[in-house]
Amino acid sequence: MVKRATAPLILVWLLAAMAAAARGAQGTPFSPLVLNGAQDFVVCGADRSQHKPAVACEPSSQICLVVWEDYRAGPYVADIYGRLIASDGSPVRQDIPVCAVADNQYEPEVAYNSSAHEYLVVWYDGRYEDNRFYIRGQRVSAAGALLGNRIDIATATNWQINPALAYNSRDNEYLVAWEDGAVNIMARRNLKGKGIRARAGALLFSTRSRVGGCCPTGVQQTPLEGLEPPANCLEGSCSIR
Repeated sequence: MVKRATAPLILVWLLAAMAAAARGAQGTPFSPLVLNGAQDFVVCGADRSQHKPAVACEPSSQICLVVWEDYRAGPYVADIYGRLIASDGSPVRQDIPVCAVADNQYEPEVAYNSSAHEYLVVWYDGRYEDNRFYIRGQRVSAAGALLGNRIDIATATNWQINPALAYNSRDNEYLVAWEDGAVNIMARRNLKGKGIRARAGALLFSTRSRVGGCCPTGVQQTPLEGLEPPANCLEGSCSIR
C-alpha cells in the first residue's frame, strides 16, 4: 500500500487486486478531524494496473491532479495518466493521457504552479533493454489540457530515474531532482537536479538552484523532498547553489 496526501487533504493509495481482476488507484476524501465514515472513491478503474500515484492541488478551487503509472495498454507497457479530482472525491473530467508514447514511462511526480495556474508532471522513461532512462516532463493546465510539447529535462547517457519535484512560488521556479547513473551506473550513482523557471507560458532551464553530484562516495539513491544536504558539502556537491 502506497500513501501520499496533499491539500485539500485527498488521500490516495494503491489498491492491489488479485488474479485477473482489474486494479485501480483509489482514495478517500477526509477532514483533518473526521476520518471515520468517509467512502472510498475510484480515481481510475481502467483495465490492468495503475501504480505509484502522486497528487498536487490547486488551493482556491480545491481541485487536485492525481497522476499515476498506467498499464491499460498492456502488461508491460507503462504510460503516465492523470485525472482531476474535486475535494469531495468526484472526478472533474475523464482520464488525461499525460504521456502515452512509445517506450515506457515510470514513477510520475506533479507540482502545482500558483503563478501560472498550471501543473508540471515529471517522470522517467525508456527501456531496460536499451539501458537508457531519461527525465522528461509535461505542463498540464488547471483544466486538464496538455500545454506545449514534452520537455526533455535530463537525457544524458545511461540512467536518470526516480525524479522528485517541487515548486518555489517566490521565484516562480521548479526544482527537479533525480537519481543519476550517467557516469557509471554500477559503481556510483549521484543525486542531480535542475532548476526550471516558468516564464510567459514556457519553461526555461535556470542557471541556479541546481543540485550537483552528491558529495559522499558510493551510491546515493532516491531524492526525497524536504531533506537538507550534508553540512560539509561544497560547491559541486549536494548543496543548492
